[in-house]
Amino acid sequence: MKSRIPLIVTLLFTIMVGMKLMPPKNKADAFPTLEFGRLPVVQSGRTQPMDSLARNSLLQLRGKQTLNTEPWKGNFDKPKIIPAVDWMLEVMMDPATADTRPAFRIDHPDVKGLLGVPMTADEKLLSDGKHYTWNQIAPRFDALQQETQRAFRVKDKLRDSYQKALVDLWKGIRSYKSLKVTLGPAAGGDLAKGLEADLAMMKKAREAFEAQMDGRPGDNIALAWFSERQDENVALVIPPTDLTNGKDEWTRSINAVLAVDRGAPPNFALAHYAKMAAAFKAKDAPAFTTAVTEYTAALKSTGLADKRIAKASNEQWFNFTELFYQGMIVAVAAFIFAIAVWFAPARMEWARLTALRLTVITLVIIFGGLVFRMVHEGRPPVTNLYSSALFIAFGAALFGVIMEVLWPRGLGVAVASLMAFGCLIVAHFLALDGDTLIMLQAVLDTNFWLATHVVIVTLGYAATFVAGILGIFYILNGVFTKNITPELNKAFYSAGFAILCFAMLFSFVGTVLGGIWADQSWGRFWGWDAKENGALLIVIWNALILHARLGGLVKERGFMNLAVAGNCITAWSWFGTNLLGIGLHSYGFKEGAFNSLAVFILVNLVLIAIGSIPKDSWRSFAKAKGN
Repeated sequence: MKSRIPLIVTLLFTIMVGMKLMPPKNKADAFPTLEFGRLPVVQSGRTQPMDSLARNSLLQLRGKQTLNTEPWKGNFDKPKIIPAVDWMLEVMMDPATADTRPAFRIDHPDVKGLLGVPMTADEKLLSDGKHYTWNQIAPRFDALQQETQRAFRVKDKLRDSYQKALVDLWKGIRSYKSLKVTLGPAAGGDLAKGLEADLAMMKKAREAFEAQMDGRPGDNIALAWFSERQDENVALVIPPTDLTNGKDEWTRSINAVLAVDRGAPPNFALAHYAKMAAAFKAKDAPAFTTAVTEYTAALKSTGLADKRIAKASNEQWFNFTELFYQGMIVAVAAFIFAIAVWFAPARMEWARLTALRLTVITLVIIFGGLVFRMVHEGRPPVTNLYSSALFIAFGAALFGVIMEVLWPRGLGVAVASLMAFGCLIVAHFLALDGDTLIMLQAVLDTNFWLATHVVIVTLGYAATFVAGILGIFYILNGVFTKNITPELNKAFYSAGFAILCFAMLFSFVGTVLGGIWADQSWGRFWGWDAKENGALLIVIWNALILHARLGGLVKERGFMNLAVAGNCITAWSWFGTNLLGIGLHSYGFKEGAFNSLAVFILVNLVLIAIGSIPKDSWRSFAKAKGN
């Protein structure tokens, strides 16, 4: 029976992942929102589906991709959970209802005090003490705006927790307001009436602007109305009508109103969105589906939007697959089986094989997700911190599987599954910032040297981490258990040396390629940038370990302790330098990320201290001495 367990477990997890790959369908008792979520929209400089716009917006507001409409109810009371796209439809087409949804998460007590919202959970007040509605925030909006303006005048790194909470809330409010005006005059369901109202406000805004130019007081309400609709956060939902130039350039709904003001006919998209809004308000599911279908057909008839439609549809499918979340689940299962091997190696071969197969599934999942992201956006696999975490998870899983094939002791799968899970967790929390497919500062100039540099240097990170995790397992097993036999001791040492040789090669070559890319992009090969210094430090540290080992300065225990120290150096180079707020590779300081990095480094330093106690005190080697 035990011989069948690896096959059975592998089939179960394969089926679990395979079921998530099936195209999503509307639930029988739910409004048909999937079709709307598939519509293309341009936001953050890229084409994406409405589904992604909704998920990223809700992530910014409450840190989740679904909305709990009754957060004051416990899990046993079955609170109503709605998908992000359903929430966004309300925001766009039924804002009065959306304003009653607890979509804003506020944790800081001083911000709650400023807004006068309930500080603690109270079902009578329809509040869980964390999530609030726009209607609860709006009465103190002016006070919030004044406080936030003061917070913005303070540099990012100098803001206290209160000021950071204000800025985060303000960004969420800005995103919420942008969604409200995305559809412009079509949002009410009556395009003619909406255009009439918008044109009237446009006239007032123009008169107010001219008055201000002349030094006279203007209508600030009209100016604010126009400013909100021109905000860069407002998604581009209006496709082009003039196709003579062959450009598929999309604009905001306010631009379509400006065109009407100049005498042009309303853009065809406005009429279709108005039909959707009217059907949504009436809860007429068939009419809503028909309106979405007709708009999709109208887009295809332009001859230019086919790629955008296909791209949006593919990304919506990818959102629903939750590939990297599935990878986390499989990686955890693989790690559990791998650890079980250590308790009875002779009798747990079936567990090792199960762990190996599950690790391979994890590897395939991560690889598939990376390939999709590469093809979808036409970019290298590593373009920002989020994608670097994914690629390190892939690299670590790959190195671990190779290690397990060469040294079949359960070490490789344990390292691979733990690293894959850990990096996917890091990626999960990085994804809470919103859109993970946008490009960040350090990779604006994509070229061949960038693609090769980031791939190779990130593999260097992954290999160094694998060696460090292997060192941690060596210390924990050696100090606290009697698992390390002479044979296993040799396997640890040989595997660690081999992995560090790869780490040295990849980190060195990747750093050199980074210099070539920097020379082409910025006009200098080396500028002592924080990220460059961190990469060089990894090269130097790996060289130090290898020289210490080859020169006989350290044996197994010293070698593994140095490998664990490599975790600290690599984590700082990979993550810490990006959070400094200086240099060409800086992605901005994040207090939560910095604290997590500090804890990670502290834990590794503690493990090094444990690994430095005399070897005679290690349980595995104390037994050998007693004999």
